[in-house]
Amino acid sequence: STIAGNHTDGDGGGLKTSNDDTAVSINNSLISGNTAKGQGGGIANDGGSISVSHTTVKDNTALLGGGGIYNYTAGTAVIHNTTINNNEAGAGFFNGNKFGGGIKNVGSGSYVEIVNSTISGNVAADDGAGLYNNTSTIDLLHVTIVDNHALSEAGGIDNFGTVNVENSIVAGNTAVSSPADCRSLYGWPLISNGHNLFGSGTGCPVSSTDLTVAPTDIFTTVLAPLSDNGGPTQTHALIAGSPAID
Repeated sequence: STIAGNHTDGDGGGLKTSNDDTAVSINNSLISGNTAKGQGGGIANDGGSISVSHTTVKDNTALLGGGGIYNYTAGTAVIHNTTINNNEAGAGFFNGNKFGGGIKNVGSGSYVEIVNSTISGNVAADDGAGLYNNTSTIDLLHVTIVDNHALSEAGGIDNFGTVNVENSIVAGNTAVSSPADCRSLYGWPLISNGHNLFGSGTGCPVSSTDLTVAPTDIFTTVLAPLSDNGGPTQTHALIAGSPAID
């Protein structure tokens, strides 16, 4: 199915769940070109349970945050085999508190699981262009977070909660102020569970089984640009000889 070109003055330009009894499953879909004056340009999940799989969430805009997906009020979002790209939080120029170009996850009990997915080309007018996490939890497994841009800090991941990263790529993101890829403040845990590839010197937690790449090398030695590679959504294919192979 396609959810495209919608607008709301509140939250959830394309789709909004509204209570903790709501369970929504989105499969093989396109959520594109939606706008919200509030939060969640594509999807706003307010305390519900939402599953998104084999879906593209792109070109959505939220003026207050969560350009692609906004998860809050102890909501649960399970995202598999999905690409979240070219979404925007804010109005395209620095604007304070406009967090989470791709995904914004906030509030005690809010949880996001992302598996085998791509978060690319998103923009935040403040921090956390790929992911913004505040007093909540995100688990990442086999996720590519690249080429996102923050007009303040943390182009890839901005964390004030708990983020676990495993077998993933977080590199080649940019920010007006460092760090470019990862930021975790006030002792909140941003944890590498191993076998990741991070941008070197860009704020990410590097464990003994992780690799690093120079930020300028992500699209010359590691990944190809976002394109159709035979799956349900566009992805960044690994370049021949990429250190991320195996």
